[in-house]
Formats: sequence, C-alpha cells, structure tokens
Amino acid sequence: MVEIVCDVSDKAISRDLTRVLDRYEFYDVLGDKSKWGISVYSKRPEIVRKLSHILEAYFKARLRRNGLRKLKYVPAKPLNLQGWEPSLEVPSEEVASRCMVDEGLEVVAAHLNERLYVGRTLGVVDHEAFKTRDLKRPFQRPSLSMPPKLARILVNLSGVKKGELLLDPFCGIGTILAEALVMGIDARGIDIEPRRVYESRMNLSWLAKGHRISLDLKTKVVQGDARRLSRYFDEESVDGIATEPILLPPFRRFPPSSFAKEGLSKAESIYLKSLLEMAKVLKRGGRIAIVVPYVRTKDGALLSFSFEPIIKRAGLSFYRPRGFLWSYPLWARPEPDQKVLRGIYVLVKDQR
Repeated sequence: MVEIVCDVSDKAISRDLTRVLDRYEFYDVLGDKSKWGISVYSKRPEIVRKLSHILEAYFKARLRRNGLRKLKYVPAKPLNLQGWEPSLEVPSEEVASRCMVDEGLEVVAAHLNERLYVGRTLGVVDHEAFKTRDLKRPFQRPSLSMPPKLARILVNLSGVKKGELLLDPFCGIGTILAEALVMGIDARGIDIEPRRVYESRMNLSWLAKGHRISLDLKTKVVQGDARRLSRYFDEESVDGIATEPILLPPFRRFPPSSFAKEGLSKAESIYLKSLLEMAKVLKRGGRIAIVVPYVRTKDGALLSFSFEPIIKRAGLSFYRPRGFLWSYPLWARPEPDQKVLRGIYVLVKDQR
C-alpha cells in the first residue's frame, strides 16, 4: 500500500522535480539504523534510469541534511512483471524484513500517462496471511469464490474506509466480507442461498476468532435477494459496495458462442435488477467495485453482455481517478486455459 505524496508532469521531471519534492514530507522519525530504498515504475527504460538517478541523489542529500548519514541504502532489483520489465523494485520481502515500513523509508515513483507520482510505502502484502484465509477457512468453493487477494483489491477499489459500511449483496462464502473485516471495515453480506449464508457465517466466525474481532453474525450476513436490496437497507445508507454477482458455472471446455450467450443473457437480467437496487442504497459519491463475467468461446471470441446501458439505467457512471486513464474493464489476470474471465468495473453514484 502506497500513499501518493505529490505528482508532477513529464516536463517537470528534469526541470524542477527536486524543488517540488522539497515541499513535502516523506518520513517522520528515522534512526541511524533504519533502511531506505527507491522503487521506480515505468514502461520506458530511459525514464526509469533518469528517475532512479535523480531520486537516489536527491534523497541521499536530503537525509544527510537531516543528520541521517548512517542509514543503509537497499538497492532495487529489476521487476519481473510483463509489460513493466524496465521498472526497478525493492522486493516486498526486503521491505518487510528490513523494517522499511515501520522504521524506515521506501520511496515509490510511478510514471503513468505522462505524469510522475511520488509517494511512500505504508504497508506490504502479507502473502502468508492471504493463503491462510483462503486455505484454512472452514468452507472453500474454488469454482465459485474469488481468491482473497482479488477480494482485497475490490474492497480497496470501493473506496470504503475503516469504520464505514461496505456491502456485498452476493456474498457467497464471505471472501469479500472477510477482507473488509480484517481492514476494520463494517462489512455486511446478503445471499439468496441459505447454504451460502451458513457457510459465510462459519467462515467469518473462524476469522473473528483468529483476529479477535467481535461479530454479530446474524446481522453481518443475512439471507436475501440482491434484486430487492432496498427491503434490507435504507436508501443512501451504504458507503460502498464490492461484489461478484455471478461468474457463470465453470465450463469443462470452451463453449460454443450460442451456449455462452444463453448464460450471459440470464446474468444480464440479474445485473440489471441488482444494480438498480445497489444504486438506491448507495450513498451519493459512493463506489461499486463489481466483477462482470467474460466468456472465451471455442471459436476464439470473448463474449459478455452490454454493461454500459445497465450502468446508465441505474444512474451510475464509470469511476475515473484523477490523473489515470483507466480503460474498462480492468482485468484480473486469467490463466491461459481459463474459460470465464473476470472483468472489473468501478462505478460511482453522482453526488448531485
């Protein structure tokens, strides 16, 4: 998790980047035994080289000015991620093991859409904790539920903060709810299947014991129909929504286009009716992070239903963060032989 401290245009990188950085605080208290490093992300090798040189020289000088001459510099390594190969990253295990989050400093610079964003790392992914929440919970349904890491991404995209209310109206076995609760969010779930409600409650009970969270399971997860959400929640009472309404049943083989269209048509009706209800209970300015199914067919097509008209009917619009040219859908990285793909959309309710 990174906090963006400042951003500048491409033109300012060489001309006055260091002057801009002087205006902002990147660290509070650092000791002589602290570690620090710089990660640079860009698809352009020349930008990576330039930024690495500028930022390393700048922060070495700034730390010396603050009397911090003995801090150990941890060099970044080439990032092995398709499309971002020139980038340099301090590995997350290095950041965690060398205490660069709580007691040190990792500066992060990301060059996107002709702007440079500079920030500092606030936390790193605990891969073992995700694995535990996935594989050791009482009920698991790999074919129907998403991985906890993807659930965490959806919660983050919803923009819901600690103490606020997040809703998953298709909660299944509670994967999204679990990630929200770990983050200190007041998470509520609904599912139309009594069995899923029971499994979700049991998974959350198991989670609560491990994390010492106090829960009233009967109010956290209830049986209900997402197409009638306004029966269970007051209008404009929910801060944000994160959900995967329907992924479609798993296909053993790539299906014919006609078969895929039949399943997608049924899904389209569910999405339309439930999104109309989500828009009612969502606060103005609130976001919905939602997964839409895309089907790969045996003739090589990638099919889904027309989602944009549904969004407009619900009075919602695409969320577009400042400075980023997002192209929807956002993709959860699929496996080569995956038949049903997850396309992610982030929607926002007009504040007017």
